[in-house]
Amino acid sequence: MKRILMLLFASVCTLCALAQTYDETDLVGKWNVTSMTGNVNNCIISFESIYFGDTRVVEDGDEWLCAGCLGECKTNDEDGAIWTWTKMPIFDFFVSNNNKLHINAFDGNIRLVIKEWKDGVMKLETYDGKTKIELRKDASAVNSVVSETPENTSIYDIKGHKVRTTEKGNVYIKGRNKFIAR
Repeated sequence: MKRILMLLFASVCTLCALAQTYDETDLVGKWNVTSMTGNVNNCIISFESIYFGDTRVVEDGDEWLCAGCLGECKTNDEDGAIWTWTKMPIFDFFVSNNNKLHINAFDGNIRLVIKEWKDGVMKLETYDGKTKIELRKDASAVNSVVSETPENTSIYDIKGHKVRTTEKGNVYIKGRNKFIAR
């Protein structure tokens, strides 16, 4: 009995270790659609790219501060007319249950299952499996700006006064380090 319980416990641990977990922060940036079959939802027919991250969308004189946008998005209305958006606002997005991607866009909600995600490629499909989308992360798009402070080569005494020369035995500061002059 003890062996069976240990084997069961080890199996569960192995399955948990193999399970994929995804995070919204990993989505941030531009993703280009490499292939798409089927409609995304009842309104959104297609899109060429998706951008996750704070963005400003201006479309037909309206302006939104959004959590992202769908680029070159085609939609249809209740009359069957096709509309093209340069950037359709995404008001929110999140990942639930480790592999469900929820997108709250201007023309409705999009709910997708993340089937695979590796090496900058994400494969998605609708819950019913009728729509499949493959996205590739745009490595050329800037996702964040890192500010580096150049190292300060000036030398200061312990009171914070800048000095040109040091005296043996005194404590000084250079950059972020303290040192004793020799």
